[in-house]
Amino acid sequence: MDDYFFPSPLGYYIVNNAKCARNQYMQRIYANVTINLSHLASTLIMSLISANRLQISKHQFYTVLYIAIKTLQKKTDIYLHRSLLNPYDYGDLIYGTNSRFEQFICIAKETELISEEEGCYHFLPKLLADHDFDQIRLENPIAVYNNEAQPLRTIRTHVLEAESNFHKMDPCQLAAWHFEDEQLNLTFEQQRFTPKTSDAITEQLESVTADPAPFFIQAKEPNGYGVLLVHGLLASPAEVRDYGHYLAQQGFTVLGIRIQGHGTSPYALRELSYQQWYQSVEKGFSILQAHCSKMFVIGFSTGGALGLKLAAEAHSEILGVIAVSVPIKFVNLNFMLVPLVHNTNTFVRWVSSFEGVKPFIENTPEHPEINYHNTPVRALYELRMLIQDLEKLLPDIKTPTLLIYADEDPVVAIQSADTVYEKLGASDKKLHIINADRHGILMENSANIWSLIDGFLQRHLLQQADIQVQTIPIQEIVT
Repeated sequence: MDDYFFPSPLGYYIVNNAKCARNQYMQRIYANVTINLSHLASTLIMSLISANRLQISKHQFYTVLYIAIKTLQKKTDIYLHRSLLNPYDYGDLIYGTNSRFEQFICIAKETELISEEEGCYHFLPKLLADHDFDQIRLENPIAVYNNEAQPLRTIRTHVLEAESNFHKMDPCQLAAWHFEDEQLNLTFEQQRFTPKTSDAITEQLESVTADPAPFFIQAKEPNGYGVLLVHGLLASPAEVRDYGHYLAQQGFTVLGIRIQGHGTSPYALRELSYQQWYQSVEKGFSILQAHCSKMFVIGFSTGGALGLKLAAEAHSEILGVIAVSVPIKFVNLNFMLVPLVHNTNTFVRWVSSFEGVKPFIENTPEHPEINYHNTPVRALYELRMLIQDLEKLLPDIKTPTLLIYADEDPVVAIQSADTVYEKLGASDKKLHIINADRHGILMENSANIWSLIDGFLQRHLLQQADIQVQTIPIQEIVT
């Protein structure tokens, strides 16, 4: 007869207490874990597997993670990594283009934990395989991240709630979170580029007193249409805020987006490409789209160029574009030298620690309470790149367009008007040249151009009303 070991009651007591002590110790350790995106993704993956769901669409995967991030940001009892607090790090996650998260996905694929096929992530059997303690971090990092987050029950709760809410998520709620992210972006940018008293350029920011925050205005009696307002280079949404309220009084839902790098510091603008400016406009379009199925885009100067670029994508939601003082040619011919100066700056910064031969150009803005007093040469270079891009796109723009220029604009040469008008592919296009010797004609409502724009907007609203009547069945009209 074989011998068996029967532990004594004391043995049971010691073992159970040891397990309890271990569990309490592990829970206290992981209670202080800083949660990052990999923890959330791993928790979602392992939770789906537990429910016998072995795949998820990429769109749903990224949207669920975004929803979880936004809800967890309101929790004060967990530690979120700063990448889950700063929209610059997580904001593009919902579009599936988050570079920070790409590394997690690549490792998961390389270790044969997930595969990607036809827009879906498939969870592979290796995710549930047993591994030695020394090998699990290499063989199954998803299980490791899941185990680290597991003692924090609120993480799994919010991830599961986000997943269950995906199909019934209100688009306006997502849009509200995106708008909140735009406000957070401003805060983080302001913190990063806090003026230094020893810096002559940042000292001048004290005169920029206007509120640079993006704004969203819903009319008291909405007409069902939206307007996306895009400010100009060196400015901020403050440049079009009064006009935004004017449009809202007429029933429009108005969003004034902040182009990244604006309203904070010239140093912030110096780091950005025109493609990143355009991403701000795309985000604004996405936010407004959740509230209005039809909209107009109104942009001033560089904002007008970005608005036309958006129209070139032929979005059916955009009924018309109003582009004011779009720059193609400039009064100051020295602008032609910008690429040379920019390339020299880039070379100097590459071979040394200097800022460049001429990183900024001083300017005297028409509205010093709004505009930067120093223009980054990099920003002027990017503007030239945007203009070149726009000139190629103009023939493809079929959206009805209203162009407005000042005949004595001190910044944008009037020859720009003919260039844009002639190359524009829209059959419904109008060009108005007003008499004014200022650049900021939209903000100042020079020559009463707000009323001029009103006429364009109302004409297209009437056209929409006619279209809607024509689509009503004849029997309903008779009734």
